[in-house]
Amino acid sequence: MQDLEIRKYPAYLLDHIKMTTISGVRETSAHKKKDSFWVVPTVGFLITIALTLLIYPNLPQDIIVYFKTFERYGGPVLPPYNIGQALIFFFSISGMWGLVAASLRYVFRHPVKKVVEDVMGSFFAFILSAYYAGTITGRKLILLFIVGLIAVIAINVIASVATSYAKKGRQGPIRS
Repeated sequence: MQDLEIRKYPAYLLDHIKMTTISGVRETSAHKKKDSFWVVPTVGFLITIALTLLIYPNLPQDIIVYFKTFERYGGPVLPPYNIGQALIFFFSISGMWGLVAASLRYVFRHPVKKVVEDVMGSFFAFILSAYYAGTITGRKLILLFIVGLIAVIAINVIASVATSYAKKGRQGPIRS
């Protein structure tokens, strides 16, 4: 009886109907699964924080002292050398971990959009590291951020269009 009910639907809806169980509860398809890859960047972030605190054990106290200087100077100032060194280390390690995460996403065939997000996260971490290291100026930092944001938006739009085009190609023509 269920076969007869399925036949009355157009071909492009059959995938949706097949994903529904007899009880009417929709099953999760492979492409609709929640992204469980969040564990990799989260673990990387926690490892990066742990490494930073191991290498710079006085960092929490230094940060507290730094925030107290806001009162003395009437607002934020550039952090002192020891905090700057910790920031350079943190952003460098974060950038490297982002590249590892992007590589793993690529190898395990995650959506291109997610790979790009990880790569661009690494890009931003590396330019912040370069800024604190004194390799680039504040103007270059702002310019690189703007270029990076434009690149993220452009690549995400291209990936979205390509993905939707590929999905339409797999479904075949829509019949009414």
